[in-house]
Amino acid sequence: MPVYEKVVDLPSPPTLSSTITYCATSSMISGLISAREYFDLKILDENSDNFKHMIWKSVDIESVSTFGDEVAEVVDAFEKELPSNRAVVRAWNYLGGIRVEKVVGGEECLVYYIIRSDLKGSLSSWLVNQGMVGAITSIFSSISAALEN
Repeated sequence: MPVYEKVVDLPSPPTLSSTITYCATSSMISGLISAREYFDLKILDENSDNFKHMIWKSVDIESVSTFGDEVAEVVDAFEKELPSNRAVVRAWNYLGGIRVEKVVGGEECLVYYIIRSDLKGSLSSWLVNQGMVGAITSIFSSISAALEN
């Protein structure tokens, strides 16, 4: 569960919505697992009545200028607003995404979700796998709540 989250809109083509998202978690197990932070570029396409999809990928603050001067300026201002006492590990999300499709003739939908994260730091696979169960449950609870609205 994030303890700090901030989203900033980026200049985007009319058919897409682009944001830079910063999310930080708290430490766990009495500090045995350090807090993590994610800094992701997200692109949302909501043009179709039958499906919506979003893709995301972590970005290095230092190399974000490759997305253009406007984006670099937004990110620079964004970083200055972050808490200054961050003692966290920068985690990384590889290219991932979600697609939600309406099922024809019903109130149901299909959800496709792909994510690959590297939590960084020195964590055992056993410990990461134990934590992922709760994280995945939380993610799909949030998706379900959003779809109901």
